[in-house]
Amino acid sequence: MAAAFPNSSSIRTQVLRTANEVRYLRNRVVHHEPVLWGIPLPDQRDKATGAWRRLSVQDAHRSVVRLAGFIDADFAHWLCTQSGVPGLLGEHPEL
Repeated sequence: MAAAFPNSSSIRTQVLRTANEVRYLRNRVVHHEPVLWGIPLPDQRDKATGAWRRLSVQDAHRSVVRLAGFIDADFAHWLCTQSGVPGLLGEHPEL
């Protein structure tokens, strides 16, 4: 774990949760499914309603950057400076 994700806290559950969030985002995008109302997290249900918990687009972007940072802090910084997602989210706060 520490060799693959040298900048993580080496807490397996934290890395796994973040990687799963990125995977769920990737699957939605690759299959041309909507992400406007969030990304469903299949392994997490709301106890009261039974509905899938959803990850907002903003939180999904943070997960991508966090996972990149677990691998390489410089890459995560570069990703933040190059990504157009924060600007789009600023223009469309409903996301």
